[in-house]
Amino acid sequence: MRRMMPSLGFAGFTLSLASTIAWTGCQPSNDVPAGAPLLLSFTATAPDGTALVFDGAVATGAGSPLSHFLALFDRLLDPTQLSALDGDGGILPQGDVVRVTSTPAVDPLTVQATYTPNGFVPPLDPDAGTPIFASALPEGPSLAVVPTAALPCGTVVSVALNPAKIRSHDQKVPFAPKDTTVPTQLTFTTEPFTATLGLPQPPTTDGGADAGADDAGADDAGTPVSPGVPVGATATVTFNTLVGADAGDHITITVTVGAEVVPGFGPAVVDPANPNVWNVAPPATGWPAGATVTVTVDSEVTDGYGAKLGSAVSGSFGVAL
Repeated sequence: MRRMMPSLGFAGFTLSLASTIAWTGCQPSNDVPAGAPLLLSFTATAPDGTALVFDGAVATGAGSPLSHFLALFDRLLDPTQLSALDGDGGILPQGDVVRVTSTPAVDPLTVQATYTPNGFVPPLDPDAGTPIFASALPEGPSLAVVPTAALPCGTVVSVALNPAKIRSHDQKVPFAPKDTTVPTQLTFTTEPFTATLGLPQPPTTDGGADAGADDAGADDAGTPVSPGVPVGATATVTFNTLVGADAGDHITITVTVGAEVVPGFGPAVVDPANPNVWNVAPPATGWPAGATVTVTVDSEVTDGYGAKLGSAVSGSFGVAL
């Protein structure tokens, strides 16, 4: 069984930076209130930023296998249980801070919890006076939780904060929820394994004085135009989870001009910034003019846990003459 580590892109940079802040900012402080740290919120968010809705501790709908989690506290935590220095001076998150289980059971199934003692304010561009980048970290001590690999598809998943690891700054008492509305464990069913095609679309209007005549296949002068996409247009295949490195072998690109199949196109290539996205692009010379390009994902492609897609997904687009 193949397991793939997600490429976190900007999120990975943010968490890495947060780890550094966590280590350098967690010196003992006499200003930390005594008593149990209060958990203010514990949330789950999809990669597109959509928050998963919960009724208590149980979600009201299916969640993305690529979900990440955030626990926000009212005061500093004991950093010794949450992170440590490695032999090269880097920061290593500690294990067992957050426990994740699934039904049916998958082993191993782990997450990485990164502690940040305070919200992070992004630096300003000295010329524009605006943030150079945006940070998703909130104000206040928090734990950002990311699966080591994607969560398994089509399973019931529970993500629980471990009070033995998450405790007061003086190391005396474990955390406690602010009130009964704040869960310490989140339970939800992950979405089934899916693949979605992103096909280029032909322009619907040129914005000219014909007020939409292009929709009928003519330009401003009434000359017929091809409704196809430009020869350099690209398509995408987006999986809702991480897939095996051989996923490209299960994506077929068929190019036809009239009744003739034109060989030599493909393969699809994984997006370097998004390992669940595969790009379908033409060669440097472009797609043949007037061609029909069909993208098919076969049913045998598997996710990182070996589960098959089950049903093929296919779609086509036309290329302008």
